[in-house]
Formats: sequence, C-alpha cells, structure tokens
Amino acid sequence: MKTKIKLFLYLSNDFPEVYVSGEPYEQSFRPHIKTYFSENNVDLIFIREMEIEVETDPDFDPVPHQVSALEAQKLKVLSLYQKSVAEINDQLHKLQSLPER
Repeated sequence: MKTKIKLFLYLSNDFPEVYVSGEPYEQSFRPHIKTYFSENNVDLIFIREMEIEVETDPDFDPVPHQVSALEAQKLKVLSLYQKSVAEINDQLHKLQSLPER
C-alpha cells in the first residue's frame, strides 16, 4: 500500500559564526523536515512544501505502536504527577512541623 505524506522543508542556521583562535568558522545550515507548516523565524527558514510517497506493508497495523506510545506517555505523566504530589507533601510537612506562633 502506498501512503502520501506532505512535508515542509526548512533550513536552520545551527552554527552562527564562532571564533576559535581568532579564525571564524563558516556558517553552516542544517535541513529540517516537519509534517506541519511553521512561520519563518531567525532560526528556521521555510524552503518548500513537498509530498513523498511511502510504500507500506499491507499487513501493517499502527494500533500496537499507538498503544505503546500512549502507555509510555501515561507513565511519564504519572511520574510527573507523583513527583508533584511528593513535593506538595514535603512542603506541607515542613509547614506543619514549624513551631506554633
């Protein structure tokens, strides 16, 4: 099965002039490909829109990959939540252990 994907090509100036031993390095640009359009800014310059066609296995099932990605995201969010709760509990403990005024 063939799948068409719209891409947006950008260049970024990753290495502005840096002086080492008094000699400037030549500026270099690195390509970036995104699946969404982003406005030009000082670091990312839009070059062109393009479309590619990708051959995918007819038996390819994206669901297991999506489930795996969501499970990983869930673990990350739970970890951040637990860390936040621990920090709040620590602050509560510190406040509650202050001598009464």
